[in-house]
Amino acid sequence: MGKAHAWAGEHVKQVEKLKGELEAQKRNKEALEARGSEAQNKIDALNMKLENLQKINDEQKIRIHKTEHSLQVAEEEMMKANFEVNSKIKDLMELVVAEHWNKHGKPAMDIVVKKALEKKAQAHKWAEPHIETVKMYMLNHMSN
Repeated sequence: MGKAHAWAGEHVKQVEKLKGELEAQKRNKEALEARGSEAQNKIDALNMKLENLQKINDEQKIRIHKTEHSLQVAEEEMMKANFEVNSKIKDLMELVVAEHWNKHGKPAMDIVVKKALEKKAQAHKWAEPHIETVKMYMLNHMSN
């Protein structure tokens, strides 16, 4: 009977020890579950942030694409406007040159041509008697 009490006492101690270990493991399990729950909450929050960042990234890509397209259209319009401006400048310059010629160049040229014709007539008038003299001289020397 003493042995049975001793044996029962040992078993009671082992049961108490196992109950203590079980309680410690239970607390440890609860702590791990709490940490796991916190970790899952953090993962969920990070996933949500990641999704939001992905949406923002996608929106920015769309904005960049639209901006690039708008820039390309603006550059094409600017090139077209530059071409039109250069064409207008050319037309204006031609008009200015023509206007300047008609106002200043043509009248000056007309005066020069008129004076040249007058000088030609004067030279012809002056040279006419001398030409006659040369003709007569040539006729006389050829016939001899």
